[in-house]
Amino acid sequence: MKRILVIEDNEKYVKVLDKALHSNSSSSLRIITTSSVLHSIEYLKQISAVDLVIVKNRIDNQATASEMAAYMIREGRAIPMIVLGPVDCNLPAICSVVADPYTNWKDVVGGADKFLQSAPTINRNKDGGKYSRIPLPYLCNTDKLSCDLYLKIRNKDNKYDYLKRISEGENILGGDIKEFQRMGLNSFYLDDKVRRLFINKTINETANKMEDANSNITDLLGNLEIAYHLITVEVCRFGFIDNLTDLLGPMIQYLERIITHEKLRTQFVKILLAMDSSDTFKQAALTHFACAAMVNASEWGNASQLEKLSHVSYMHDLALENDLQLTSITEDQQLTETIESKSKRDLVHQHAALSSMVAQQYSKLPFGVARIIREHHGSPTGEGFMLALDENISALAIVFIVAEKFSLELLDCHDPCVETDRDQLFQQLYDYFPQKAAQNLVHNLNENITI
Repeated sequence: MKRILVIEDNEKYVKVLDKALHSNSSSSLRIITTSSVLHSIEYLKQISAVDLVIVKNRIDNQATASEMAAYMIREGRAIPMIVLGPVDCNLPAICSVVADPYTNWKDVVGGADKFLQSAPTINRNKDGGKYSRIPLPYLCNTDKLSCDLYLKIRNKDNKYDYLKRISEGENILGGDIKEFQRMGLNSFYLDDKVRRLFINKTINETANKMEDANSNITDLLGNLEIAYHLITVEVCRFGFIDNLTDLLGPMIQYLERIITHEKLRTQFVKILLAMDSSDTFKQAALTHFACAAMVNASEWGNASQLEKLSHVSYMHDLALENDLQLTSITEDQQLTETIESKSKRDLVHQHAALSSMVAQQYSKLPFGVARIIREHHGSPTGEGFMLALDENISALAIVFIVAEKFSLELLDCHDPCVETDRDQLFQQLYDYFPQKAAQNLVHNLNENITI
């Protein structure tokens, strides 16, 4: 699979180019599109490599190609680049310019195919050093470890050491997982060299468990959570490799069956909140549940809309790799106060746009999902957190925003020893969303959801 990043604001031209590139290429392609060079550079820095960049010379009076070229040269990135339109700047070594790309679009397509045929296969592993993090749920279906696992410990020099905690070949029992949770451990680390093998084994084990017809609802949700972690963490590292793609579809289908099942629907929230699951999975599943409640109870609702919102529920924060500290941020002030690293602040600020770009790598992504992901914090550009909903975002994005706010408020107020104050919960939602369209959705949700 070859990945092409296209930076162009002419949507009609993008569609023509997309069709022509797929028809002409001898390689299997995945095309990621955006009109922002800033998002593109952040994507290349934070998310994953691509095999070719096609960039328009100027977009909205911004020297788009010049900025991308400067980044390539400054960072020493050897990614082939095709510039659409004339430019007056230093260009990277592997680059061609098509002066009149709208007339000579075949030159763009032919140049792309030549670059892709000559390009070496890119190692898509992120360069995170010798060790990389794996979430604790990855171990739930593993009887015997295939590699050593480490703890990350800060030393006296304010740097990190990695101490072996579990050795290859050791058995992992359910009691061990619960003990790790009791100790506050939510992740381990492994050697990057063995990560791909470990992940493939975990994906296969999880897929087999998901297909177990004898699983009860709690066990099934537990396995679906593992699938969720695998997808949201590993996609940015490896891309949508075949076994991850094969895992995503069934995961969403199983969850849709659960939340629309007549008997399970009334107990879903109680079952989910009682589980020893991560807050990120609970939030995603509750958001999915709330979306389904609003869509199924509306005159305008249909299966296609629910399918889109189902995918958004589990893919909207892909760029954040399931990091709870980052996914829990919902306001710009909160971002400034809680995240010290500028690179992480930039990532969170742009994560809606970046997650939309990552999602475009999924070959089975329903039409319209990438846009909803980009708009899921209320901004049509996918940047920052909007205090008021922008009038230009899609109606389904507003449905998702209301559903996600509901899930966050429910998780925040949940106490296993005290019954949730439903009236107070929904009053908070009414107060948070003054817009009429959102208020109607909150009313719809209040009338049709069991918590």
